[in-house]
Amino acid sequence: MITPGIRYANRADIPQILQLIKDLAEYERAPHEAVATTEAIEKSLFSPIPAAFCHVAEVDGRVIGISI
Repeated sequence: MITPGIRYANRADIPQILQLIKDLAEYERAPHEAVATTEAIEKSLFSPIPAAFCHVAEVDGRVIGISI
């Protein structure tokens, strides 16, 4: 049975968020424009005053999409 869900991102999701950003840049034929790092994502999303917010879509506990 497939269990889908959408939830707020947490720090444990950072590697998957970074990979999805890189995957999108590759799809758009602009991998050189994906300059995000794990440190930048953590600072942007999880600092005391975040610059952005992120939701993740997951299926069976695996992150398959993001909304930033």
